[in-house]
Amino acid sequence: MEEFLLKIGGFGRYQGFLMFFVFVTSFTCGSNYYSQVFSLLEPPKTCISDGLNTQGECLILSANNDTLECSNWSYNYSDQFPTLVSEANWVCEQDIRPQIISTVFWIGNAIGSLIFGISNDLLGRKKTIFISHLIYLIGTIMTLFLTQVYTFQLLARLLVGVSHHTISHLPYLLAIEFCTEKTRVVPLLIVMISYSLSSIILPILSAFYIQHWTHLVYFSISLISLNILIIPLLPESLSWLACTRNKDEFIKVFHYIGNINGYDKELASLSSSFLLFVVIIWS
Repeated sequence: MEEFLLKIGGFGRYQGFLMFFVFVTSFTCGSNYYSQVFSLLEPPKTCISDGLNTQGECLILSANNDTLECSNWSYNYSDQFPTLVSEANWVCEQDIRPQIISTVFWIGNAIGSLIFGISNDLLGRKKTIFISHLIYLIGTIMTLFLTQVYTFQLLARLLVGVSHHTISHLPYLLAIEFCTEKTRVVPLLIVMISYSLSSIILPILSAFYIQHWTHLVYFSISLISLNILIIPLLPESLSWLACTRNKDEFIKVFHYIGNINGYDKELASLSSSFLLFVVIIWS
């Protein structure tokens, strides 16, 4: 396979495009995760007690000296923007809810690894990348609605978790297939740089520019939507095409990439030996 990759450019313009897609998907993965982290923070608060004495942030001392639970809070947004936690009042007796949402998110991640692993074998990498992004988008959009309904938010973050790592890991694996032996480290470097940048940029945005937790969600939605628009330009996995004996599509992908890389003449001389190579795969 190394010989044929070199004949269509080795690491040319199309491989550069694949590196860009690896970058944006890894950045999206990191951004959406940190959006969840910052959206589930609890701002400083005080109990609104209507003149009654308060005992901390969660309890009120009534006129009869009975201890009551606080049911209304005032949040201090001087150093932090409104979050999902403050909007839904997941505090005091309900302060475990953000942790449960995070746990459900990672449970979804484990489930997604199994589901998309099977989908990857049955449908191919390209369709699986699209399906995972679609579920990721739906779950992220759902986060904006019914914020007071805890079970709905659990479902939303479960869907996001199901697709979370697949949207970045699968493009990385796809890109490696089209890199020569000497350049296969490049996709890994792109993943590391991209995720690191998201880990830097999102906290900066949250600290200085973001005014509301929903703005983080909208930012994530825009990134996911961009990725979905790019997916039709992706090639199918050569190894998957070989395993499914899709010889015509296998050849078509090679010609498509070779033309973009400017190796038209090399493709013409490749035809006979390339067909022989394909026949050997399925013999």
